[in-house]
Amino acid sequence: MTIQNKLSSLNLDFIPVQSNKNNVKLSGLDLSHLDSHASSLNGDISDVSSLNKKINQPFHKINTPINDDSPNFNQVRKGNVLENGDQGKSVKELQTDLRSLGYNVNSTGYFGHITETNLKKFQKDHGITQTGRLGSTTLKILDKVLNSSSIINVSNPNNISSTKISKPTKVGIKLANSAKNVAVRRDSYGWCYAGVATAVSHVFGDILYGHSAYQAAGILSKNSKFKEIRVNSSTLPKLSAGSIVVWGKTGVSPNGHISVALGNGKEASDHVTSQLTSLRGYKNFKVFVPLIA
Repeated sequence: MTIQNKLSSLNLDFIPVQSNKNNVKLSGLDLSHLDSHASSLNGDISDVSSLNKKINQPFHKINTPINDDSPNFNQVRKGNVLENGDQGKSVKELQTDLRSLGYNVNSTGYFGHITETNLKKFQKDHGITQTGRLGSTTLKILDKVLNSSSIINVSNPNNISSTKISKPTKVGIKLANSAKNVAVRRDSYGWCYAGVATAVSHVFGDILYGHSAYQAAGILSKNSKFKEIRVNSSTLPKLSAGSIVVWGKTGVSPNGHISVALGNGKEASDHVTSQLTSLRGYKNFKVFVPLIA
């Protein structure tokens, strides 16, 4: 497998700098240990803690700055274009936005094949001509999706007595969009924790770990970026977009369950379905709403 293919498995765009037979250096990364990273990621990973451990093994930083020679978003809105080969803050912002929506690209600041491929996926998902370039039309749709207020008629997470709000939080929308995109792409069953952990990592970083979904409750309760709220099971379909529902373990569900509310009566985990109001007859759950990214 080539170095490029190994990096693609890690969703990294890069700028080649120098190489020799013992070590390969790329912009921002020392890849002398890449073989062990790439091989460890081969195949399916069922254990979220193993996934985090493998992905979080740090690469060694080198001081190779990325030139900021790309147009900013305001210039793109006026007719300029971001495309393959560009680099800088605006490219990193584009990558961060795509990642928050569930697309598999990391924020390297360099616009390469992976960024181009994921931008084409975004364009396809939203009925835009698939150029792989960020122009004014694509940016307009991207802004609309990121700031969407189309998810309405959901419970107010800051006031449980309220039954309706007109607009969920921005970070909640980001998490809901990320969760939906991950779930649609996975479209599987039995991998709810892996799906939600991936979606959460796109917005908050790698904070979920462990073997079973029910373990997320203990993690989120200690995280300052989330707040636990109490609701009746009958109101779960009205949860605000981005709310995380964690079901406890029982004799019939030893791993529990976890999902992200989409704000429209649906939930996303490793697939999209109607929001559960009980788990195999049990109603032991906790709800956490995101406060900040």
